[in-house]
Amino acid sequence: MVGFPPRLTYPRLVMTERPERTPSFPRRDEEGRIVVLADLLGLTLAGVVVGVVALLVFDWSFALLGLGDAGRASGWLAVVLPAWVFVEEFRAWRFGAARVAAALVAAAVGISAGLLAAGLAAGAPPLVSGGLAAAVFAMAYGLIWFVGVRWLANRTGCRGGAGMSPAVKYTLGRIGLFVAVFLPLWPVEMNVFLKLILALAFSAALSFFLLRGWRDEMARQLADAAERRRAEKDRLRAALAGEDGVTGGDGPAGQKPVEQKPTDGSADPR
Repeated sequence: MVGFPPRLTYPRLVMTERPERTPSFPRRDEEGRIVVLADLLGLTLAGVVVGVVALLVFDWSFALLGLGDAGRASGWLAVVLPAWVFVEEFRAWRFGAARVAAALVAAAVGISAGLLAAGLAAGAPPLVSGGLAAAVFAMAYGLIWFVGVRWLANRTGCRGGAGMSPAVKYTLGRIGLFVAVFLPLWPVEMNVFLKLILALAFSAALSFFLLRGWRDEMARQLADAAERRRAEKDRLRAALAGEDGVTGGDGPAGQKPVEQKPTDGSADPR
């Protein structure tokens, strides 16, 4: 009886559809920076809305419990989530003067616009006027930051702090901390000189922890510069000492001493 060869089996190819990759929101680059202005503004506005809703819930809850009047919470607290987004953006740009300058200008413009909006809505409850001010601040800051940091980075040619002097970075950081501490103290009923002293003291204390890396870089830069100057002085001293050794013979440099001829009339022993 003739046997038949065993039947060969082949793996079955299963055709599966490749899932389409949906773009994430917000769209970011490899370093984590938001690359579309609309995404940044939309994210910050959504953060303000979420913050206002959360404040409404807490405010009405406290009012129902008899712990306060409805609408008396400060709407400025709605800026917490947008501030977190801005901090993440600031960190994504690494070290550099571009991000510090852009953040300072954006903060100044945003706070001014927010205070103006709150002043226009002064008759409304604090929750409404503060929420409007928070929204205006978030939109103004996001717009100025997004445009300004890219323009400054292209102008200065440094996107990660490369090529920027550590002393400049540390100085800008100290100025930024001073402004960040002084602005919340501005509306407080207090002597302006006392405000300045408090802002200087608190910004100095914060810089000890927040700007430690830049301070160490500046110290290393100053130490390297002092070492280079000392080495240059030593080289110049060595060069001057060598020149004195060359010229310190029986005659000026480049000249041989004159051979004295015998005066007694004796012949040369040669």
